[in-house]
Amino acid sequence: MNLIKFLTVVLFFGVLVGCGQQQPPEQVVNTAYQWEKAYMDRDYEAKQELLYEDGTYDIKKTAQKKDSGLKSENIRYEVYFDKELDWYYVFTTYKNPGHGTKVSNDLVIREKDSDWKIDMEASEDISKEDIEGKFDQVACINCK
Repeated sequence: MNLIKFLTVVLFFGVLVGCGQQQPPEQVVNTAYQWEKAYMDRDYEAKQELLYEDGTYDIKKTAQKKDSGLKSENIRYEVYFDKELDWYYVFTTYKNPGHGTKVSNDLVIREKDSDWKIDMEASEDISKEDIEGKFDQVACINCK
């Protein structure tokens, strides 16, 4: 049910923004959510399935999985599109449900075999300030 609400919000936002901009496919934002959820849940296997290139994220392999309770509607997604590379830059911000501390991640999301995946190597090399200066924001979801 939460996924349906989330996808409805994404679709509604897309209509509000207008026709002239490159809109992120719904799965781009969903991939960002799945990554953040797997990160907070300490779900190593789920993180591995979301990677653009196998083996580029090998942290917390033995951590005990748990349900963090992280919900998509609690995450702010700022989305930028690079037409030249056909990449999406997604900046996520939210409060850790277990500790209340602020979490921010800079993600590069690329298409691979009709799926959207996290490119960890490219993600390490970006900064929000650089991206904001080079590209127009194509979506800001849960931005208050």
